[in-house]
Amino acid sequence: MTPERIELGSGVALNLLPCDTFKTNCLSVTFLCPMREDSAAENALLPFVLKRGTERLPTMTALTRELEMLYGSHVSARVGKVGDTQFFGFHSSPLREEFAEGTDVTAKILALMGEMIYHPYREDGLLSSSYTEGEKQVMIDAVRSRINNKGHYALLRCREEMCRTDASALPETGTEEQIAAISAETLTARLDRVRTTYRLEIWCVGVFDREALTEQVRSIFLCHKRQPMPLPPHRPFVPAEPSRRVTEKLPVKQGKLCLGFGTPIRTGHPMAPAYTLLLEVLSGSPTAKLFVNVREKESLCYYCSGIPEMQKGILILSSGIEVADRERAEAAILREVAACCRGEISHEEMTAAKKAIETSVRAMYDEPSALISWYFKRGLIGLTESPLDYWDRIATVTVDDLAKAAKTLSLDTVYFLEGTLSGEEDDDTDA
Repeated sequence: MTPERIELGSGVALNLLPCDTFKTNCLSVTFLCPMREDSAAENALLPFVLKRGTERLPTMTALTRELEMLYGSHVSARVGKVGDTQFFGFHSSPLREEFAEGTDVTAKILALMGEMIYHPYREDGLLSSSYTEGEKQVMIDAVRSRINNKGHYALLRCREEMCRTDASALPETGTEEQIAAISAETLTARLDRVRTTYRLEIWCVGVFDREALTEQVRSIFLCHKRQPMPLPPHRPFVPAEPSRRVTEKLPVKQGKLCLGFGTPIRTGHPMAPAYTLLLEVLSGSPTAKLFVNVREKESLCYYCSGIPEMQKGILILSSGIEVADRERAEAAILREVAACCRGEISHEEMTAAKKAIETSVRAMYDEPSALISWYFKRGLIGLTESPLDYWDRIATVTVDDLAKAAKTLSLDTVYFLEGTLSGEEDDDTDA
């Protein structure tokens, strides 16, 4: 199962993946651009404002009624980043035509997305000020709430420290200050630049009329003058020498320890299958080394998991610990990494890890959005390999291959969020 990619010109591509497994199709319209400090917040806010109304359907009530008439469809805004690239746009799962009494819901949803982008609701020629301010506040509240989940907050802070000289250190939504500075005027100007200079990827997974869908995409997105900017090259992460230590304190009970590693192995690297298996053996499941040895046997952490970013070449081992156990927990985690480097991996560990990966890969075929995510991220560097083909390569990885992958890991940053509350003090925000 490999998607067909149709380059329509002017930085617009249509990606089609025929699949008759589901009663719904999966449709996405996504803009891509370099992650930059001066544009990240506006880009992130834009789809949320656009989906509030169009010229024809100026309110959320009118839009909701339209979607209800399309068999209860939904259009959601999304924003994210892959390495040094930011992406944002719309996603929907319209009912297939044969289950919608002959109505081509996919075509109607695509047309509605086109309305949101090219015919948004305006007030005095600008995007709605009230919609802009309302969505700004929602996004600011979301940014502020990140600190409520201390584990996630520590993970973000570790990555920020690792990439501190890089625009990719920014949150995909930008900072609170950058969001607050947005106005209807600046957001309208950003929309004009997005429509003319940002690369556009359109995806459809399911059952569709190829020719009709291609022509519709052409008529919606290529009838406007476009001069797309190039996407940034995927720059490899270079670990610091020596590694850095960063400690912050917050009034919580539990400490959060994050060990950030760099590796030259990224998506598309020949050793990527071995690295994927390494992550599973080290931290991917209840049979992984960190879970069995550091959490269960030594009782040094409440959780310990690995969060990889293969497009960037980053791995963060994140754990929740007692503050007094910081040194012991760090040493124990590093011992498990060292054991992988020496190839101290049992047959049972390898078998369990491979089985877990195979299960997760096959589960991707049960979720169209997971397939889009897979091909979308890999497509940024020109890869078309299917999830099952990638699994076939993982299945052949040996212990020696895994040890070689482990030896590429280099510790860059040790971030510790130190809790300052005692066991008797209340802590309503620790997570």
